[in-house]
Amino acid sequence: IIRLCLQGFKKGIPLGFYISQWLANYLLEPLDRFITETLGLKKDMRYMGDITIFDNSKKKLQNAIIEIRIFIGRRFRLKLKDNYQVCKFYYEKGKRKIGRVLDFMGFLFYREKTLIRKSIMLSATRLARKMQRSREAGRGYFATHIKAMLSYMGWFDCTDTYECYQTH
Repeated sequence: IIRLCLQGFKKGIPLGFYISQWLANYLLEPLDRFITETLGLKKDMRYMGDITIFDNSKKKLQNAIIEIRIFIGRRFRLKLKDNYQVCKFYYEKGKRKIGRVLDFMGFLFYREKTLIRKSIMLSATRLARKMQRSREAGRGYFATHIKAMLSYMGWFDCTDTYECYQTH
């Protein structure tokens, strides 16, 4: 099946193709093992090409980036983007806010809560208002609106935004 899917393209597969997510996760599994077993970093999260790695030492993380760059260059002929960040994870110490919030896959991860990215929240609430106006006017819903709202429901299920969900 994979060979059949790849025959339609001259060079690689286009981003977002049906099997691209599965192939990315399958092919980059050795990278996960390299990070956890060889580099000794215990906490990592990867979805396709986006990776977050946690450790108590910035120096260890900087060395890990160098090793990962070499590993993916030799093994997969890939390049690490230059927009990576090594920073403290967000926390509050008294009234002071230290570090950054982790913005990953449309979520904002704090130590004590998880929120939806602002643009996704705005889109969801706009769609909810549009559907509410449609119901008040006595019209039905479009199938695309229903599918989109069901998709947004998944965002609300995984975050600390239940109050917004109840309101809108």
